[in-house]
Amino acid sequence: KAIQQENFAESLDKNNHESWNLYWKACGFTLSDYRNVKGWQILNHFPKGNTITRKDSLARGLKRMRMVYGSVYGFFPVSFNLPNDYTKFLSYFTKIQSKKGKQVWICKPSDLSRGRGIFLFSSVSDLLYDGSTVVQRYIEDPYLIGGYKFDLRLYVVVTSYHPLRIYLYHNGLVRFSTEKYVGSMIHNKFAHLTNTAHSQTR
Repeated sequence: KAIQQENFAESLDKNNHESWNLYWKACGFTLSDYRNVKGWQILNHFPKGNTITRKDSLARGLKRMRMVYGSVYGFFPVSFNLPNDYTKFLSYFTKIQSKKGKQVWICKPSDLSRGRGIFLFSSVSDLLYDGSTVVQRYIEDPYLIGGYKFDLRLYVVVTSYHPLRIYLYHNGLVRFSTEKYVGSMIHNKFAHLTNTAHSQTR
């Protein structure tokens, strides 16, 4: 709608690399796409955008930032990228369990979305994965609204990294779990996950 209001017209000439101003794709672009773009042309993805859109890359980047800037980056839970960090995870898991007893963790496949493949576990024997995965300490006392877990989605457009320029849309979205939160019921995904696609499978 916004594009139509600005009188943009769809270009059907894929062979003319100079006939367009905006190239919009659901997936990322190739390196040659970025190299060949003209000064007046805009692509809707930044290079290496998956460093913040893939769970494993995001966790890796946040851990690096925490090492550099300390407690400013203390807002995310302890995270491990498996299988690479499995030995570190096992050591930490054992140490925490010996000090604080049974702990709950969450396992998320790195490249899946909509809640697919996510599960909670409190025993290493229940940690089963077959690809790149992020494992994090689970926040067992989350903020609740009316007893339900929720998350907030805020929509932004980043038009520049240097200088950093971000536009925040004035409306957002709140997503709720479909069952009230009970921390001890770790196998009830409907009480723990807020993903819309997951909730619609009920």
